Amino acid sequence: MPLGQLLTSIALVLILPMVVGAVTRWGIIRTRGQRALTQAKPLFGLATMGSMLVTVGVIFFMKGRLLLSHWTLLIPLLAATLIYLAIILPLITWILKGYFDGIPSSLEDAAHAIRTMVVRGAPLIGATAAYGLALALRPDASDERIEEAARVLRATRPTAVNLAWALERVRRVIAALPVAERAAAAFAEAARICEEDVAQCRAIGVHGAKLIGEKAGAGRRGWWLPWR
Repeated sequence: MPLGQLLTSIALVLILPMVVGAVTRWGIIRTRGQRALTQAKPLFGLATMGSMLVTVGVIFFMKGRLLLSHWTLLIPLLAATLIYLAIILPLITWILKGYFDGIPSSLEDAAHAIRTMVVRGAPLIGATAAYGLALALRPDASDERIEEAARVLRATRPTAVNLAWALERVRRVIAALPVAERAAAAFAEAARICEEDVAQCRAIGVHGAKLIGEKAGAGRRGWWLPWR
């Protein structure tokens, strides 16, 4: 029956994207952890929406003659798709806006994030300070501006070792450069600090997980490790 086939198509359009979103969440949690799940939320909506559009396209391709001969059956299918898009697109826009609004865009933003403990943990504080210094140099990369920015950032957490270390590392890299090249070099060095910290933290997890797996017993070892 055409109606039965249409209902099946609508079920696929609505259910398949949910399955894709659920599998995506499970994969991210298993490989990257719960924190990565929060950061990747906008991708779920895009993946789900994409799978919905692909499903609709496949249905049109496979059931084209049926749909053309019973064009009124298209109305519920298109309505379901449009309702979903009307809900998910504003949600994705809102999530992305909140995500990008939370990214520091100035020296003051970076200092506020460190001072109020928006960012926590020594490596992340150091990386934020490095980027804060780089942001401060975009309008003015003079020696005086470097000193002023470093002073502001150090004052946020005077006892933070990684903060002072990151600031000094960036300053050493840019000190001998022409003023016009300092901002770009500071951003590049801040990025290297972040990449190094990520690699070090992941190495700690990999080696620690191996030890925990060995202690847990050979029979159960490693089944929960995504890289095994």
